[in-house]
Amino acid sequence: VASAAAPLDFAEVFGNSLPVRMEVCSGHGDWVTARAASDEGTGNWLALEMRRNRVRLTWAKALRRRLTNVALLCGMAHDMIGAHVPPDSLHELHVNYPDPPEWVGSSQCLVDAAFLLAAHRSLRKKAAGGTNTGGGGGHLTLVTDDPTYAMRMCRELSKVPHLFETTEPWGKPFQAGVPEGYGG
Repeated sequence: VASAAAPLDFAEVFGNSLPVRMEVCSGHGDWVTARAASDEGTGNWLALEMRRNRVRLTWAKALRRRLTNVALLCGMAHDMIGAHVPPDSLHELHVNYPDPPEWVGSSQCLVDAAFLLAAHRSLRKKAAGGTNTGGGGGHLTLVTDDPTYAMRMCRELSKVPHLFETTEPWGKPFQAGVPEGYGG
């Protein structure tokens, strides 16, 4: 049993050394359990949700599907990623439909500079001269259906331009719509 602030040993947690992907704001667990089912034998998934009832729902869905490649964390993303996700360990980090701030200017916002720094720390870094394909660096995906929050995410990303590279053509900071096959 790890201490409350100890980074997880993913090889110990999952019993293998397959790539680890993470969903933050996993909600009721539909997306992460579907992805874990499709990645069985090729990848592991870590789901993070702050609401205990939703963590229980995700756990129940993973059990019903007999998934062995899903682990769950319950808590606030800023704290949990910093305390439990080792540096340079995640192949992908997905933030799907986080609750938007209650008002413009609210400090209660998941995607802020501190979160982006923690995400960057936890994602794998690409080798010098390498690309993000073929086992290179990790990939951050932010998805929201709230236009105001989308713009706030873009503003937060613009504060730390050295941390992430866009995958969109011409350096666009975002893609409108959900990518084909993404789910959600």
